[in-house]
Amino acid sequence: MPGGGSPVGFVEGRRTTTRKSQHLISLAAAAAIFIVLQVLITHFYLHVPVTLAGERMRVARDISVAGLLREKKVKLVPGDLLNVRKRVIEKSKGKPAYVVVNGERVPFSTIIHSGDVVVPHDGEDVTEPIITRRVSLPPETKIVGSGRYLAINAVGVPGVRRDYMGGLSKIVTKREVLKRPIPTVLVRTDTAPPKMVALTFDDGPWPEQTEKIADLLAAKAVPATFFILGQQAKKYPSLLRRLLDDGHVIANHTYSHPNLTRLSTADVREQLLTTQKIVMRAAQRKTYWVRPPGGNTNEKVNAIVKGLKMQPILWDLDSRDWTKPGTKSIVKTVVGGATPGCVVLMHDGGGDRTQTIQALPYIIKTLRGKGYSFVTLDGLYNVRPSKTRLPVKKASVAKNG
Repeated sequence: MPGGGSPVGFVEGRRTTTRKSQHLISLAAAAAIFIVLQVLITHFYLHVPVTLAGERMRVARDISVAGLLREKKVKLVPGDLLNVRKRVIEKSKGKPAYVVVNGERVPFSTIIHSGDVVVPHDGEDVTEPIITRRVSLPPETKIVGSGRYLAINAVGVPGVRRDYMGGLSKIVTKREVLKRPIPTVLVRTDTAPPKMVALTFDDGPWPEQTEKIADLLAAKAVPATFFILGQQAKKYPSLLRRLLDDGHVIANHTYSHPNLTRLSTADVREQLLTTQKIVMRAAQRKTYWVRPPGGNTNEKVNAIVKGLKMQPILWDLDSRDWTKPGTKSIVKTVVGGATPGCVVLMHDGGGDRTQTIQALPYIIKTLRGKGYSFVTLDGLYNVRPSKTRLPVKKASVAKNG
């Protein structure tokens, strides 16, 4: 280089490069500071500290309770509806889920603030309500003495029980006897009652109607004979058991109420045996007495019945309640036509028997006032059904039954 001097151009270049580098470094530092400030602002200003279910965290400012739970994937479920045995009746039908903030229950739309303590809760289970039901307790029957005949010594009085149960499940949790029943007392004697009447009821068992008649008979200590239809007994087996528990006799009125004189031998047998099997399954009892529907019978039908070791029987006095003549007319027919040893035809099924139910208390009261005792067909003939052979009792009016 001329004169051995410094390269001026080179020095100027280095200075220019240094200045650019310093400028870039300054820009990078400023950017870093900006980013740090942004992070700090976002973290400390745009987010607030909270405690969720015991865990400390920072969340977006002005977030709602619902938003917080959604963001943190906290799922709450409502409670279930339980029966009285604490088993689930319906899922999610209990109390709703809820959230407590700083010790107070708040709506899900509540805005979260810095330092809040948020505690989510699932809904609580709810047990069904308890309801009560009054139940009539039929009186027991006590038999004392010995002899061929039964006479009533004291008429029982029904008792009352209160049941506590689930309002939805109907599960009974407690039973409380409010009034104990007074038993009916029967005395066995060898002296036959001077007057006996057998009340018989056809075409049941019929819901509500058979129960009402059974309640009346239990309250008055009156035994009766029920000629049931197999198709009805199949639907309501508990009514058969109720009748037997009350001391009544269950008899056979065929399966579907056909005119037996128009059926083949096989069909007659099927009508009777099918009903027999249904009664056996429901009540572990064989039927013995058979009443052909409508009183329609002949020598062929009688022979088939007896071949099955059953006994055909009709009636002496038709109450004609099946014509629905009115309560007073039914009472007048039975009370006026009753004679010692007669079999009375009435109905607990086959249609509306409101008039029969209304007439029954007056019939019982009036006939008792005349010295009559009420018996079943077994009691009327005073023999064990399995060993008896009786003539067919002729019907006075054989149009229904």
